[in-house]
Amino acid sequence: MISNRVSAALGLMLVISCAVASCSSAPETAGTDAGGASSAASNGAGSGTTLGGQPGSGAGGVGSQGTSGSTSGGPGGGNSSGAGSGTTAGGMGPGGGTGAGDAGGAAADATTPASDAATAGTACTRAGLTSAINAYFAALAAHDPTKAPIAPGAKYTEDGTQMTVGSGEWKTAGAVKFKRSALDTDICESATEAVIPDSSGDIVYGLRLKVVAGQITEIETIPVRSYITINPPGLVASSNDDWETVLPASQQPTRAELQSLMDVYFNNFPNGACNFASDCMRLEDGASIGPCTGSGVGCVDGGASSFHMTARVHILDVQAGISVGFTMFAGADTDFHMFKVRGGMVHGVHATLSAASSSGWN
Repeated sequence: MISNRVSAALGLMLVISCAVASCSSAPETAGTDAGGASSAASNGAGSGTTLGGQPGSGAGGVGSQGTSGSTSGGPGGGNSSGAGSGTTAGGMGPGGGTGAGDAGGAAADATTPASDAATAGTACTRAGLTSAINAYFAALAAHDPTKAPIAPGAKYTEDGTQMTVGSGEWKTAGAVKFKRSALDTDICESATEAVIPDSSGDIVYGLRLKVVAGQITEIETIPVRSYITINPPGLVASSNDDWETVLPASQQPTRAELQSLMDVYFNNFPNGACNFASDCMRLEDGASIGPCTGSGVGCVDGGASSFHMTARVHILDVQAGISVGFTMFAGADTDFHMFKVRGGMVHGVHATLSAASSSGWN
């Protein structure tokens, strides 16, 4: 096992690294649901906010998607049809809707996507996943899991070990200093590379969240405390590089393309560097390993590999062009690799790895 890790490290020095960084994704188009409640699907008059043009919910009914479709209803109570009116940006639809409860509900804070589709459980959006990530890191720094929408019985691991939510890193973590995320709205999961402080100083911190019906049901974390080279400042220094901005449609890869690039790489490591651009660089736990391609490295699809890894989870962010694969690297480290893809080429690779006997998820 140890020799495999040493061989892996030598192979990594031949393969790939990237100092590319976080920008905010383009804001979603807002729609509103007049007469909604103070939070998603709550009762009461007032107003709620829906991001991304998804149907609003709550008092006043749910308007169908489209440009300025609206519905109105008579006074309602309990579970009857809506009080007031609801409006949804994005289509002509006939409105409709269920809902007003008791009158007098408070208006929703427009800065919080309380009735966003991901948090309301109707559909998954980039804004909803981002909200879940932000809530998670805020709760982690506060050492209080109740401050995030974590489902009862959610599975939680640290470096492959299953633990109780609120234990482990929850006792020592500080406010996040850097984060970069891939958002997969098809499976409603996210992957984040981050730097957070804890009792031992700044650490590289990997995070996967799965969101179901507005609640976090899976939390996989990789607090990197043991690996060959660890450099949190190097990851923070990549913050000016652009990974998260939504790409023009002409440069967006398909899900199949994102997954194929990653699978070929894992299956043939260290000789699976296919479609890697000349400017591609690699970071591993924040440490620069060098160019993604170099002497003795190329694209060998189907070639023999002593590592032959298979990603057990693919998180594919088509809009931003980010592909993430979770695997056990060389059987000795819990790991995810994050690829930045633009115009069909890989322009950066970041790896987050930590010593572990298993992923905890197989």
